[in-house]
Amino acid sequence: MSRNKVELIGYLGSTPKAHTTKKGAQIATFSLATNEKYKNSDGEPCTHTEWHSVVAFGKRANTCIQYLKKGSHVFLEGALRTKEYSDKEGVKKKATKISLSLITFLDRDRSPEEISEESPLDTVDDSTDSGEDIFELDDINV
Repeated sequence: MSRNKVELIGYLGSTPKAHTTKKGAQIATFSLATNEKYKNSDGEPCTHTEWHSVVAFGKRANTCIQYLKKGSHVFLEGALRTKEYSDKEGVKKKATKISLSLITFLDRDRSPEEISEESPLDTVDDSTDSGEDIFELDDINV
């Protein structure tokens, strides 16, 4: 048995960007920062920030684009997807992204005006959206 699942709580480092693939799939991409606090060998408090690339598809992409912005606090679940590619000099590289499967908005300081009757539920999980074409990102129409 094996499992590919990522769970993160963090803050958006960028406002989600909307993309559409040549096949017409709606995609949102954004970065997420997570922080780890620890003490170094001298006992001094330190913080390490890890940056994650996230890709959302379909309804989740639309929700992210509509309701999230840089600094939004979220919990997300997804799966790791890695792609090998060659850069302009022909050097082989790898890129790993998180294919979003569930997102929960953790910001509770939104004003009533920001939460309208048309707002989504705080948790968005639409299992019908597939991240199978995650690496069609090469074919994005911006």
